[in-house]
Parts: sequence; structure tokens; C-alpha cells
Amino acid sequence: MAKLNVHETKDEDLKQPVEEGGTVTDVRGRVIKIRELDAVQEARVFCAAGAEDAVNMPYMNMYVFPTARVEEIDGEKYAVPTNKLQINGMLSVLGKAGLNAVQEFIFQKIGEENAGQLDDNAAKN
Repeated sequence: MAKLNVHETKDEDLKQPVEEGGTVTDVRGRVIKIRELDAVQEARVFCAAGAEDAVNMPYMNMYVFPTARVEEIDGEKYAVPTNKLQINGMLSVLGKAGLNAVQEFIFQKIGEENAGQLDDNAAKN
């Protein structure tokens, strides 16, 4: 018979450290703090968008995920949206200026990550 050992762990021990997002300032002068979403938060954002919108990747990548990554604006904190109403509300709060700033930050970060991967692959060859 197999032996089973049970160890008690605290919730803090189970959480993986999440990479820091960053801060960006939009053209209106608002300081927007951007969070990094963990896997559970990303899954919940897909559910919040709904089945029809979740398969629309341009919509998800250009609107839904950028709004979900906004942690605070000028010191006012925002939760990760859990339904379409909250997604649309966050889009209204951000406006085009805030959305553009967040999108630019995300695309710049993706570009830096891709450049790092290209450098790693070049070094291997």
C-alpha cells in the first residue's frame, strides 16, 4: 500500500511571484499602473468576455486584455474585470488616450521579449 504524507501549506506559499507590470503616462497626463495577469486571472478574463467575444482574438488582445491589466489610474485602484459590463466600464474610464498608452506599453514589452528570444536563439546557433 502506498504511503501518503500531507503537509500543511499557507496560501502565500502556493502563489508564484508575478512579474511586475509597469507604469505608463497617457497623453492626458494620467499615470496608469499596469499589472501582469496570472493564469487564473487570464482565464477569468476570457470567461468575463463571453464565448462569442473570447474567440475574437483581435478584440481580446486590443481591448479586453489591456483593460484587464490596468491596476490603477492616478492612484485609484481597479480590479480585474469579471463581466462585460466591467470591461466596457474600464474602456470608458481609459478612453482612447489611456487605451493607446496601455497598448503601446504591452506591444513594446512583447517586442523586447521577442528580441531577447531572437538573441538567445542566435547565440545557440
